[in-house]
Amino acid sequence: MLRAVVLALAGALGASMSSIPAVSLTFPEELSIVEDSKFDVDADIEVDEADAAEFQVKFRRQFMCFSLDSAPYICYPVFGLTTKPRFVGLEDGVHTLEARLTDPVTGRLRENSSSGIRVFSTMSPKPLEKFKPQSPATGDEPSPSDAEARVNIDMPRLAIKSPQEAAAVPFVFNSVVTVQTATPESFNRHFKSQYACLRLDSAAHHACFPVFGLRVMPRYVEVEDGPHTLEARLTHPDNGDVIAGSSSGVRSFVSQPQPRRRASSAGGGGGGGGGGGGGGEEEVVDLDDPADDAEDDEEAMAAVPQAAMTPAGLREEFHSLDIPKKKVLPSGVSIVIDVEKMKFFSEVSSSADTLSLNGLGVEGTLKPGGAVGAVAANGTVATDVPKAEAATGNSAA
Repeated sequence: MLRAVVLALAGALGASMSSIPAVSLTFPEELSIVEDSKFDVDADIEVDEADAAEFQVKFRRQFMCFSLDSAPYICYPVFGLTTKPRFVGLEDGVHTLEARLTDPVTGRLRENSSSGIRVFSTMSPKPLEKFKPQSPATGDEPSPSDAEARVNIDMPRLAIKSPQEAAAVPFVFNSVVTVQTATPESFNRHFKSQYACLRLDSAAHHACFPVFGLRVMPRYVEVEDGPHTLEARLTHPDNGDVIAGSSSGVRSFVSQPQPRRRASSAGGGGGGGGGGGGGGEEEVVDLDDPADDAEDDEEAMAAVPQAAMTPAGLREEFHSLDIPKKKVLPSGVSIVIDVEKMKFFSEVSSSADTLSLNGLGVEGTLKPGGAVGAVAANGTVATDVPKAEAATGNSAA
Protein backbone atom coordinates (compact mmCIF):
# COMPACT_ATOMS: atom_id res chain seq x y z
CA MET A 1 0.00 0.00 0.00
CA LEU A 2 1.22 3.52 -0.71
CA ARG A 3 1.90 5.37 2.49
CA ALA A 4 3.75 8.48 3.58
CA VAL A 5 6.59 7.75 5.94
CA VAL A 6 8.29 10.37 8.07
CA LEU A 7 12.04 10.54 7.41
CA ALA A 8 14.50 13.43 7.40
CA LEU A 9 15.63 14.51 3.95
CA ALA A 10 17.50 17.51 2.66
CA GLY A 11 16.21 20.02 0.13
CA ALA A 12 13.29 22.35 -0.27
CA LEU A 13 9.74 22.14 -1.61
CA GLY A 14 8.25 25.57 -1.94
CA ALA A 15 8.45 28.20 0.72
CA SER A 16 6.81 26.21 3.47
CA MET A 17 8.31 22.73 3.04
CA SER A 18 11.84 21.95 4.17
CA SER A 19 12.12 18.54 2.48
CA ILE A 20 11.64 17.04 -0.95
CA PRO A 21 9.20 14.09 -1.01
CA ALA A 22 10.85 11.02 -2.51
CA VAL A 23 9.66 7.51 -3.27
CA SER A 24 11.22 4.45 -1.68
CA LEU A 25 10.54 0.97 -3.09
CA THR A 26 10.45 -1.79 -0.48
CA PHE A 27 9.17 -4.57 -2.76
CA PRO A 28 10.35 -6.05 -4.97
CA GLU A 29 13.78 -5.89 -3.35
CA GLU A 30 16.96 -5.18 -5.28
CA LEU A 31 18.20 -8.25 -7.21
CA SER A 32 15.44 -10.38 -5.69
CA ILE A 33 13.62 -13.21 -7.48
CA VAL A 34 9.83 -13.03 -7.55
CA GLU A 35 8.58 -16.57 -7.97
CA ASP A 36 5.49 -15.60 -9.92
CA SER A 37 4.40 -13.82 -13.08
CA LYS A 38 2.65 -11.14 -11.00
CA PHE A 39 3.54 -9.07 -7.97
CA ASP A 40 2.32 -6.22 -5.77
CA VAL A 41 4.42 -3.08 -5.41
CA ASP A 42 5.23 -1.91 -1.88
CA ALA A 43 6.32 1.73 -1.83
CA ASP A 44 6.73 4.50 0.72
CA ILE A 45 6.88 8.27 0.40
CA GLU A 46 9.63 9.79 2.50
CA VAL A 47 9.07 13.29 3.82
CA ASP A 48 10.33 15.23 6.82
CA GLU A 49 8.15 15.00 9.92
CA ALA A 50 7.71 18.75 10.04
CA ASP A 51 6.36 18.71 6.47
CA ALA A 52 3.91 15.82 6.86
CA ALA A 53 0.81 18.03 7.22
CA GLU A 54 1.83 20.32 4.35
CA PHE A 55 2.55 17.30 2.17
CA GLN A 56 -0.96 15.94 2.69
CA VAL A 57 -2.41 19.26 1.57
CA LYS A 58 -0.21 19.81 -1.48
CA PHE A 59 -0.15 16.21 -2.68
CA ARG A 60 -3.75 15.32 -1.84
CA ARG A 61 -4.63 15.00 -5.54
CA GLN A 62 -1.27 13.70 -6.73
CA PHE A 63 -0.13 10.32 -7.99
CA MET A 64 2.66 7.85 -7.51
CA CYS A 65 3.76 6.56 -10.89
CA PHE A 66 5.52 3.33 -11.86
CA SER A 67 7.47 2.42 -14.96
CA LEU A 68 8.03 -1.31 -15.41
CA ASP A 69 10.68 -2.22 -17.97
CA SER A 70 10.82 1.40 -19.22
CA ALA A 71 7.13 1.33 -20.19
CA PRO A 72 5.10 4.58 -19.88
CA TYR A 73 4.33 5.54 -16.29
CA ILE A 74 1.06 4.19 -14.86
CA CYS A 75 -0.02 6.31 -11.90
CA TYR A 76 -2.01 5.55 -8.75
CA PRO A 77 -3.42 8.08 -6.26
CA VAL A 78 -1.07 8.81 -3.35
CA PHE A 79 -3.97 8.88 -0.89
CA GLY A 80 -7.04 6.66 -0.75
CA LEU A 81 -5.66 3.51 -2.39
CA THR A 82 -6.80 0.52 -0.35
CA THR A 83 -4.67 -2.12 -2.09
CA LYS A 84 -1.16 -2.17 -3.47
CA PRO A 85 -0.51 -1.51 -7.17
CA ARG A 86 -0.19 -4.81 -9.02
CA PHE A 87 1.52 -5.94 -12.23
CA VAL A 88 0.36 -9.13 -13.95
CA GLY A 89 1.63 -11.22 -16.85
CA LEU A 90 5.37 -10.65 -16.55
CA GLU A 91 7.62 -12.86 -18.62
CA ASP A 92 10.32 -14.83 -16.84
CA GLY A 93 13.59 -12.94 -16.69
CA VAL A 94 15.15 -9.67 -15.49
CA HIS A 95 12.98 -6.57 -15.01
CA THR A 96 13.37 -2.97 -13.89
CA LEU A 97 11.00 -0.77 -11.89
CA GLU A 98 11.09 2.94 -11.11
CA ALA A 99 8.65 5.12 -9.16
CA ARG A 100 8.10 8.88 -9.12
CA LEU A 101 5.58 11.42 -7.83
CA THR A 102 3.63 13.86 -9.94
CA ASP A 103 4.13 17.57 -9.39
CA PRO A 104 1.21 19.52 -7.86
CA VAL A 105 1.89 22.46 -10.20
CA THR A 106 2.58 20.93 -13.59
CA GLY A 107 1.19 17.40 -13.41
CA ARG A 108 4.51 16.18 -14.74
CA LEU A 109 6.78 13.67 -13.04
CA ARG A 110 9.04 15.17 -10.41
CA GLU A 111 12.62 14.38 -11.34
CA ASN A 112 13.86 14.67 -7.76
CA SER A 113 11.27 12.20 -6.44
CA SER A 114 12.61 9.12 -8.22
CA SER A 115 13.08 5.90 -6.31
CA GLY A 116 15.97 4.98 -8.57
CA ILE A 117 15.96 1.95 -10.85
CA ARG A 118 15.11 -1.30 -9.05
CA VAL A 119 16.38 -4.50 -10.73
CA PHE A 120 14.72 -7.85 -9.99
CA SER A 121 13.76 -11.10 -11.70
CA THR A 122 10.59 -13.12 -12.09
CA MET A 123 10.26 -16.87 -12.38
CA SER A 124 6.89 -18.52 -12.85
CA PRO A 125 6.38 -21.44 -10.46
CA LYS A 126 6.12 -24.84 -12.05
CA PRO A 127 2.82 -26.63 -11.32
CA LEU A 128 3.18 -29.51 -8.92
CA GLU A 129 1.88 -32.88 -10.01
CA LYS A 130 -0.44 -34.15 -7.34
CA PHE A 131 -0.57 -37.90 -6.75
CA LYS A 132 -4.13 -39.22 -6.83
CA PRO A 133 -4.72 -42.85 -5.87
CA GLN A 134 -6.96 -44.54 -8.42
CA SER A 135 -10.21 -45.93 -7.09
CA PRO A 136 -11.49 -49.13 -8.71
CA ALA A 137 -15.01 -47.77 -8.56
CA THR A 138 -14.50 -44.31 -10.06
CA GLY A 139 -11.13 -44.41 -11.80
CA ASP A 140 -9.94 -40.89 -12.66
CA GLU A 141 -13.39 -39.33 -12.71
CA PRO A 142 -13.78 -36.18 -10.59
CA SER A 143 -15.44 -36.74 -7.24
CA PRO A 144 -18.91 -35.28 -6.62
CA SER A 145 -17.49 -33.05 -3.89
CA ASP A 146 -15.18 -31.34 -6.43
CA ALA A 147 -18.09 -30.61 -8.75
CA GLU A 148 -20.16 -29.16 -5.92
CA ALA A 149 -17.42 -26.67 -5.11
CA ARG A 150 -17.76 -24.96 -8.50
CA VAL A 151 -20.19 -22.27 -9.56
CA ASN A 152 -21.16 -20.82 -12.93
CA ILE A 153 -20.74 -17.08 -13.51
CA ASP A 154 -21.55 -15.22 -16.73
CA MET A 155 -18.55 -13.59 -18.37
CA PRO A 156 -18.10 -9.93 -17.33
CA ARG A 157 -16.27 -7.56 -19.62
CA LEU A 158 -14.53 -4.24 -19.23
CA ALA A 159 -15.43 -1.20 -21.31
CA ILE A 160 -12.99 1.69 -21.82
CA LYS A 161 -14.82 5.00 -21.40
CA SER A 162 -11.72 7.17 -21.71
CA PRO A 163 -9.73 7.72 -23.83
CA GLN A 164 -12.31 7.44 -26.57
CA GLU A 165 -11.62 5.79 -29.91
CA ALA A 166 -9.33 7.88 -32.17
CA ALA A 167 -9.24 10.66 -29.57
CA ALA A 168 -6.32 13.04 -29.19
CA VAL A 169 -5.33 13.10 -25.52
CA PRO A 170 -2.81 15.26 -23.62
CA PHE A 171 0.47 13.93 -22.30
CA VAL A 172 -1.38 13.27 -19.03
CA PHE A 173 -4.65 11.37 -19.38
CA ASN A 174 -7.01 9.39 -17.19
CA SER A 175 -7.92 5.77 -17.91
CA VAL A 176 -11.61 5.27 -17.16
CA VAL A 177 -13.16 1.81 -17.42
CA THR A 178 -16.42 0.25 -16.28
CA VAL A 179 -17.63 -3.31 -15.87
CA GLN A 180 -20.31 -4.74 -18.15
CA THR A 181 -22.10 -7.83 -16.89
CA ALA A 182 -25.48 -9.51 -17.22
CA THR A 183 -25.45 -10.28 -13.47
CA PRO A 184 -24.17 -7.27 -11.49
CA GLU A 185 -24.98 -8.74 -8.08
CA SER A 186 -23.14 -11.95 -8.89
CA PHE A 187 -20.17 -9.99 -10.16
CA ASN A 188 -20.04 -7.86 -7.01
CA ARG A 189 -19.96 -11.04 -4.93
CA HIS A 190 -17.39 -13.11 -6.77
CA PHE A 191 -15.06 -10.39 -8.07
CA LYS A 192 -14.87 -8.30 -4.90
CA SER A 193 -11.11 -8.92 -4.53
CA GLN A 194 -10.19 -8.76 -8.20
CA TYR A 195 -8.44 -6.25 -10.42
CA ALA A 196 -8.98 -4.41 -13.67
CA CYS A 197 -5.76 -4.44 -15.67
CA LEU A 198 -4.53 -2.14 -18.42
CA ARG A 199 -2.02 -2.84 -21.16
CA LEU A 200 -0.66 0.12 -23.08
CA ASP A 201 0.68 -0.59 -26.55
CA SER A 202 2.61 -3.85 -26.88
CA ALA A 203 3.75 -4.23 -23.28
CA ALA A 204 3.95 -7.85 -22.15
CA HIS A 205 2.54 -7.03 -18.72
CA HIS A 206 -0.68 -5.48 -17.41
CA ALA A 207 -0.86 -2.72 -14.78
CA CYS A 208 -3.73 -3.47 -12.41
CA PHE A 209 -5.93 -1.60 -9.95
CA PRO A 210 -8.71 -2.90 -7.67
CA VAL A 211 -12.24 -3.14 -9.04
CA PHE A 212 -13.73 -2.33 -5.62
CA GLY A 213 -12.69 0.32 -3.12
CA LEU A 214 -10.99 2.56 -5.70
CA ARG A 215 -11.62 6.29 -5.26
CA VAL A 216 -9.63 7.77 -8.15
CA MET A 217 -8.97 6.18 -11.54
CA PRO A 218 -5.34 5.59 -12.51
CA ARG A 219 -3.73 7.76 -15.15
CA TYR A 220 -0.79 7.69 -17.55
CA VAL A 221 1.78 10.46 -17.42
CA GLU A 222 4.25 11.69 -20.04
CA VAL A 223 3.26 9.14 -22.66
CA GLU A 224 5.30 9.60 -25.84
CA ASP A 225 3.39 11.59 -28.45
CA GLY A 226 1.95 9.63 -31.34
CA PRO A 227 -0.48 6.72 -31.86
CA HIS A 228 -1.12 4.28 -29.02
CA THR A 229 -3.41 1.40 -28.09
CA LEU A 230 -5.01 0.48 -24.76
CA GLU A 231 -6.70 -2.74 -23.64
CA ALA A 232 -8.35 -3.68 -20.32
CA ARG A 233 -8.98 -7.11 -18.78
CA LEU A 234 -10.24 -8.50 -15.47
CA THR A 235 -8.32 -10.93 -13.28
CA HIS A 236 -9.67 -14.40 -12.51
CA PRO A 237 -10.99 -15.03 -8.97
CA ASP A 238 -9.09 -18.34 -8.78
CA ASN A 239 -5.55 -17.55 -9.94
CA GLY A 240 -5.34 -13.78 -10.38
CA ASP A 241 -4.34 -14.04 -14.04
CA VAL A 242 -6.03 -11.85 -16.64
CA ILE A 243 -9.07 -13.33 -18.40
CA ALA A 244 -8.86 -13.08 -22.18
CA GLY A 245 -12.65 -13.24 -22.52
CA SER A 246 -13.12 -10.14 -20.35
CA SER A 247 -11.14 -7.94 -22.76
CA SER A 248 -12.45 -4.50 -23.60
CA GLY A 249 -11.03 -4.81 -27.07
CA VAL A 250 -8.21 -2.62 -28.32
CA ARG A 251 -8.76 1.14 -28.08
CA SER A 252 -6.69 3.32 -30.44
CA PHE A 253 -5.88 6.96 -29.65
CA VAL A 254 -3.20 9.60 -30.17
CA SER A 255 -1.11 11.29 -27.49
CA GLN A 256 -0.31 14.95 -28.08
CA PRO A 257 3.16 16.44 -27.53
CA GLN A 258 3.90 17.89 -24.11
CA PRO A 259 3.53 21.69 -23.94
CA ARG A 260 6.78 23.56 -23.70
CA ARG A 261 7.35 26.00 -20.90
CA ARG A 262 7.74 29.59 -21.96
CA ALA A 263 11.33 30.79 -22.17
CA SER A 264 12.23 33.98 -20.39
CA SER A 265 15.25 36.20 -20.65
CA ALA A 266 17.75 35.58 -17.90
CA GLY A 267 19.24 39.05 -18.25
CA GLY A 268 15.90 40.59 -17.76
CA GLY A 269 16.95 44.12 -16.83
CA GLY A 270 15.18 47.09 -18.12
CA GLY A 271 18.23 47.95 -20.10
CA GLY A 272 18.14 48.17 -23.69
CA GLY A 273 19.58 46.09 -26.15
CA GLY A 274 22.67 44.79 -24.78
CA GLY A 275 23.50 41.69 -26.54
CA GLY A 276 25.89 40.09 -24.27
CA GLY A 277 25.79 37.88 -21.32
CA GLY A 278 22.82 35.81 -20.42
CA GLY A 279 20.24 37.77 -22.32
CA GLY A 280 19.64 34.94 -24.75
CA GLU A 281 19.68 32.09 -22.24
CA GLU A 282 16.51 30.31 -21.17
CA GLU A 283 15.64 30.51 -17.53
CA VAL A 284 15.27 27.15 -15.81
CA VAL A 285 11.83 26.81 -14.26
CA ASP A 286 12.00 25.71 -10.64
CA LEU A 287 9.21 23.14 -10.29
CA ASP A 288 9.64 23.10 -6.52
CA ASP A 289 8.22 26.60 -6.09
CA PRO A 290 4.56 26.70 -7.15
CA ALA A 291 4.15 30.39 -6.32
CA ASP A 292 7.04 31.60 -8.46
CA ASP A 293 6.49 29.20 -11.34
CA ALA A 294 2.71 29.25 -11.66
CA GLU A 295 2.81 31.79 -14.49
CA ASP A 296 5.56 29.95 -16.37
CA ASP A 297 3.70 26.64 -16.10
CA GLU A 298 0.27 28.00 -17.02
CA GLU A 299 0.25 26.17 -20.34
CA ALA A 300 1.36 22.89 -18.78
CA MET A 301 -1.32 23.12 -16.09
CA ALA A 302 -4.01 23.75 -18.68
CA ALA A 303 -3.14 20.48 -20.40
CA VAL A 304 -3.46 18.36 -17.26
CA PRO A 305 -6.99 16.98 -16.74
CA GLN A 306 -8.62 16.73 -13.36
CA ALA A 307 -8.51 13.39 -11.60
CA ALA A 308 -11.25 10.99 -12.71
CA MET A 309 -13.26 10.04 -9.65
CA THR A 310 -14.93 6.64 -9.42
CA PRO A 311 -18.54 6.31 -8.19
CA ALA A 312 -17.26 5.47 -4.71
CA GLY A 313 -14.92 8.45 -4.79
CA LEU A 314 -17.68 10.82 -5.87
CA ARG A 315 -19.89 9.60 -3.06
CA GLU A 316 -17.09 10.12 -0.57
CA GLU A 317 -16.44 13.62 -1.90
CA PHE A 318 -20.13 14.46 -1.73
CA HIS A 319 -20.18 13.33 1.90
CA SER A 320 -17.38 15.76 2.72
CA LEU A 321 -19.19 18.77 1.21
CA ASP A 322 -21.00 21.07 3.58
CA ILE A 323 -24.32 20.68 1.79
CA PRO A 324 -27.60 20.42 3.69
CA LYS A 325 -29.05 16.96 3.25
CA LYS A 326 -32.58 18.25 3.89
CA LYS A 327 -34.38 21.35 2.68
CA VAL A 328 -37.97 22.55 3.12
CA LEU A 329 -39.30 24.53 0.16
CA PRO A 330 -41.62 27.55 0.60
CA SER A 331 -44.46 25.33 -0.53
CA GLY A 332 -43.86 23.13 2.49
CA VAL A 333 -42.43 20.25 0.45
CA SER A 334 -39.47 18.61 2.17
CA ILE A 335 -36.55 17.40 0.03
CA VAL A 336 -34.19 14.83 1.57
CA ILE A 337 -30.94 13.74 -0.10
CA ASP A 338 -30.01 10.14 0.65
CA VAL A 339 -26.35 9.99 -0.40
CA GLU A 340 -26.07 6.24 0.08
CA LYS A 341 -28.75 5.63 -2.53
CA MET A 342 -27.36 8.06 -5.08
CA LYS A 343 -25.99 6.45 -8.23
CA PHE A 344 -22.98 7.83 -10.05
CA PHE A 345 -21.82 6.94 -13.57
CA SER A 346 -23.49 3.65 -14.56
CA GLU A 347 -23.81 1.92 -11.21
CA VAL A 348 -26.36 -0.89 -11.19
CA SER A 349 -27.21 -2.54 -7.89
CA SER A 350 -30.16 -2.97 -5.58
CA SER A 351 -28.06 -2.86 -2.42
CA ALA A 352 -26.84 0.38 -0.84
CA ASP A 353 -24.12 -1.58 0.96
CA THR A 354 -22.87 -2.94 -2.34
CA LEU A 355 -22.99 0.49 -3.94
CA SER A 356 -20.75 1.98 -1.27
CA LEU A 357 -18.10 -0.61 -2.08
CA ASN A 358 -18.07 -0.12 -5.83
CA GLY A 359 -14.91 1.31 -7.26
CA LEU A 360 -15.72 1.11 -10.97
CA GLY A 361 -19.19 1.61 -12.36
CA VAL A 362 -20.97 -1.71 -12.97
CA GLU A 363 -23.25 -1.72 -15.99
CA GLY A 364 -26.04 -4.19 -16.63
CA THR A 365 -26.14 -5.87 -20.05
CA LEU A 366 -28.98 -7.61 -21.84
CA LYS A 367 -27.11 -10.78 -22.75
CA PRO A 368 -24.64 -12.98 -20.89
CA GLY A 369 -21.21 -12.71 -22.41
CA GLY A 370 -19.46 -16.09 -22.38
CA ALA A 371 -17.44 -17.83 -19.72
CA VAL A 372 -14.82 -16.76 -17.23
CA GLY A 373 -13.46 -20.23 -16.66
CA ALA A 374 -10.90 -22.17 -18.62
CA VAL A 375 -13.64 -24.01 -20.51
CA ALA A 376 -15.79 -21.40 -22.24
CA ALA A 377 -18.09 -23.67 -24.25
CA ASN A 378 -21.00 -23.60 -21.83
CA GLY A 379 -20.75 -19.95 -20.82
CA THR A 380 -19.80 -20.70 -17.25
CA VAL A 381 -17.02 -19.98 -14.80
CA ALA A 382 -14.73 -22.45 -13.08
CA THR A 383 -14.44 -20.74 -9.72
CA ASP A 384 -14.08 -22.21 -6.26
CA VAL A 385 -17.30 -20.97 -4.71
CA PRO A 386 -19.66 -22.99 -2.50
CA LYS A 387 -22.49 -24.52 -4.48
CA ALA A 388 -25.01 -22.87 -2.19
CA GLU A 389 -24.27 -19.60 -4.00
CA ALA A 390 -24.68 -21.06 -7.45
CA ALA A 391 -28.36 -20.20 -7.72
CA THR A 392 -27.85 -16.52 -6.99
CA GLY A 393 -24.57 -16.46 -8.89
CA ASN A 394 -26.34 -17.29 -12.14
CA SER A 395 -29.49 -15.28 -11.68
CA ALA A 396 -29.98 -12.20 -13.82
CA ALA A 397 -29.87 -8.92 -11.99
